[in-house]
Amino acid sequence: TVPAPQVMSLAFTVTNGGPVADVRVRQALNYGVDKEAIAKNLLAGRGKGATQGVTPTVNGYNSNVKGYPYDPAKARQLLTAAGFPNGLTLAADITVGSFPSDNLIYQAVKADLAKINVTLNYTTITFAQWLPQYLRNTWKGDAFGLSWNSAPRGDASRPYEIFVCKSNPFYCNQAENALVKSAQTELNGAKRLAILQEVAVRVTESAPALYLVEQIDLYVLGQGVRGFSVENR
Repeated sequence: TVPAPQVMSLAFTVTNGGPVADVRVRQALNYGVDKEAIAKNLLAGRGKGATQGVTPTVNGYNSNVKGYPYDPAKARQLLTAAGFPNGLTLAADITVGSFPSDNLIYQAVKADLAKINVTLNYTTITFAQWLPQYLRNTWKGDAFGLSWNSAPRGDASRPYEIFVCKSNPFYCNQAENALVKSAQTELNGAKRLAILQEVAVRVTESAPALYLVEQIDLYVLGQGVRGFSVENR
């Protein structure tokens, strides 16, 4: 097993309105899921709970961003402040069979959210059904399964360029988008890294997704294979 440059998440259809249009709801949902327990129990301790949209192996990762530690009390407080003291019901579309333990991870998310009075009803769809909805942003529910994938660049620019104000966006913040665009034209490596790390701070605070785990890649080697290594998948 090796760390994958991917963060598994449930992305919120913010631009569609509904409860997830309120940042407090999105933050509450992040506090309401025990991501470290999921990584420990369902990825055999080989993955980690995600703190942001990129992983430590990716240029632009910000180690100062601690994300959303498991805090059900904080989650309930935020939901109450957002006008949902008795909880709420959300609908999500997911695909399974793409990541190790992804089906079990979604089940764990559903169970954790139930503890803060959030009912997550998810529908399992195929990737062939997922892709056109993603490209056109025709989601009917409140969330959908999404991989924040930094491959093949190994750079935070890829997921942020795609998931912050893309065409037909499910989430858009113009200030964050301006930062992402400034990184595209900054040629000084240190300055560019600082911009991407600031993007990590701001996008994580905005919580456009329920960040779940830093995913892993699994490789199976036949007996006698020597010299195997993984650089970029």
